[in-house]
Amino acid sequence: MLIMWFDTRGELVGLTIQEMTSRKENFCALWKLLKSKETLMFQRSRSKWLKEGDANTKFFHGSVKARSKSNLISALRVDGEWLESPSLIKAAVSLYFRNHVSSTPKVRPKLDGVLFSTLSEEENRGLISPFLLEEIQEVVCTSDGNKSSGPDGFNYAFLKKFWDLLKGDI
Repeated sequence: MLIMWFDTRGELVGLTIQEMTSRKENFCALWKLLKSKETLMFQRSRSKWLKEGDANTKFFHGSVKARSKSNLISALRVDGEWLESPSLIKAAVSLYFRNHVSSTPKVRPKLDGVLFSTLSEEENRGLISPFLLEEIQEVVCTSDGNKSSGPDGFNYAFLKKFWDLLKGDI
């Protein structure tokens, strides 16, 4: 509310330096509160999902249904015409991406006689050598633990917590 007052006053008569500073401080405080609220809501949702998400509950089925609704394409407008049949929508999307991604063959210039710099033997060995345990540990330690899990189902928080136990298997 105070920020709106500063904005309105600024549009009408302008703000003094002190008022601009106060507006900026209030805006920063509001931003911090909004980020805190967002973090809290994220933690609550994650907590609720951990408690009820994998169980065969009303919450789980509601989450799945909401996600499938948000992913559903019930109609698609192509060249001014609405398509509603799933088979027509699939065909239109497939055609779009086929045209968008495919490329027409192009005549490429020949590079005979052009010398390119090459890698030294040492650089080549560096590229094909296995990762060092210290390099892997650095990546694990600097990664956000809340990110989604890898193909094995473990996220970075798990790897960080049990690094001493798991490092021999990596």
